[in-house]
Amino acid sequence: MSYGVEAWSRGAGVVMLSVSGTLDGGVEPAPRDCLDAFPARSRVLLVDLHRVSEMDVHGLLLLLDLHREAERQGLRVTVTGWQPQPRRVMAQVAGIPGPVSCLPARYSTAGFRRLLEQRAHSTTTWPQSRPPTEPGMATMR
Repeated sequence: MSYGVEAWSRGAGVVMLSVSGTLDGGVEPAPRDCLDAFPARSRVLLVDLHRVSEMDVHGLLLLLDLHREAERQGLRVTVTGWQPQPRRVMAQVAGIPGPVSCLPARYSTAGFRRLLEQRAHSTTTWPQSRPPTEPGMATMR
C-alpha cells in the first residue's frame, strides 16, 4: 500500500492529519511538512493512524518529529488509531515485552516519547539523504 497524508481543519481550533499506507523513512511529504497548511489559530492536532498498515523505526521517528514540532508551535497533539503492526514496532523500540495494548496511552507522555526517540535513533542508520543533524534530532524534510 502506498503512503498518503491528508490535512484539514475541523473548526474550533481543531485540525486533523490522516496518514495512510506504509510510514517509513522514505515518505514524501513528511507528516511534519503538513503543519504549515494549518491556520495559525489552531490549538489541537488530531493525528489519525487508522489507515497506517505498516510502520518501521524511521516512520516512528517521523511521528515523533511531527509531535515535537506541533508542540513547539503550541498545538496539543492526540494520536489515535494505532494498528497492530505499528504498535509492535513501538513496543520493540521501547523494549516492552508482552501485550502492546497499553502503548498508545504511554505514547501520549513526553517521557515515553523521549525514550522512544533515543532508542529508535540508536537502533537505526539513516539513509544518506537524511542524516541526523544534532544528537536527538533527525532531519525530516
